[in-house]
Amino acid sequence: MEQKISTIFFELIRHTIIGEDINNDVIALITPDILPALFTLSKRHDLAHLIGDALDKNGLLPKKSKEEKLFLNERNMAFYRLASINYEYERLCSVLEKLHVNYLPLKGLAIRYLYPQKWMRTSADIDVLLNKSDLELVVNELVKTLNYTSQETDAYNTIMVSPNGVHVELHFDLIAKCDSLSSNKILSNVWKNVTKQENSYCYKMSGEYFYFYHVAHMARHMFKGGCGIKPFIDLWLINEKYEFNKEKANALLEEGGLIKFENACYTLSKIWLENEEYTKEATMLKNFVIDGGVFGSSQNEVLINQGKKGGRAKYILSRIFMPVEEMQHRYNVLKKHKWLYPIFVVLRCFEVVFKGDSKRIKNELKTSAQITSDKQQNIENLIDYLGLKN
Repeated sequence: MEQKISTIFFELIRHTIIGEDINNDVIALITPDILPALFTLSKRHDLAHLIGDALDKNGLLPKKSKEEKLFLNERNMAFYRLASINYEYERLCSVLEKLHVNYLPLKGLAIRYLYPQKWMRTSADIDVLLNKSDLELVVNELVKTLNYTSQETDAYNTIMVSPNGVHVELHFDLIAKCDSLSSNKILSNVWKNVTKQENSYCYKMSGEYFYFYHVAHMARHMFKGGCGIKPFIDLWLINEKYEFNKEKANALLEEGGLIKFENACYTLSKIWLENEEYTKEATMLKNFVIDGGVFGSSQNEVLINQGKKGGRAKYILSRIFMPVEEMQHRYNVLKKHKWLYPIFVVLRCFEVVFKGDSKRIKNELKTSAQITSDKQQNIENLIDYLGLKN
């Protein structure tokens, strides 16, 4: 059953993204009893709108059925999400242009043009990079003129919410977490790898840097339990449609320690989009990605981080005693005063015990205790394949 659902799912993805005719043998598999599980998988990866569109346009949704309503509602919501984001992005850009603030659209805003139609690349929010020196000015103006509310600020962005509920992430740093120092060093040089658009304060990454950033972003999400299927579709489309020098991109990936990871992810994207044969290693990655869903899973997060650390004991210690580079992103004062690190380790311990981290870490440790030796070995094999082990 699971294999049948996977076959149908990726056949419909290829039909929507590439325009391939649906294989008649696959059409024969699409029976009414299959549709609930197909919806569950596609919804879990925020791709139900694509699957529903393919089913509808090929007359494969039973009329007036529950599944027809579910799938078509997802497609309608994709249209609405695009309209909402377009409207809010235009308003945001008008403020940034008025203030003469340099800005760089990220993630879905930059990738959606590669899809057959922009509504096909859904996004949860608007992501824009600013210079940190401009952040306060922009936040104050958005609150004053557009009635935004400021929800949260962390070590690399400020999250704003528009009156109609659209989340806007104003990034001032591409580095969300210190997973790889070599990768982070490259990401810190973003403004040296962009070009200004004509008659605008909007910038665009160079093709090679854009490719590196996308791969690095995928890798970062892997340590959160998975990145979902959508970034693999993005990766394939960037390779097919985006203008960049692959040799220069590979040089950046090599420098950032991500060349094996990119090779593994691109291989899986070609399996899914070009119907190539699975290898043993690609199957391991597929299972991890599909199990994690669009945002990853807490179990996957513990699995991969415990595997990366080399065992349960080292993982437990790492959750409490973070390396100084990672602590710097949690506590900004450490960027200038590393000598305060022991004090903040003590503070971190208090946070673990008495604040919100306590329950979360207890759940993580419970999950860690349930990881069998076979699971541990499998995840370590996957990490070696991806080249993500320290």
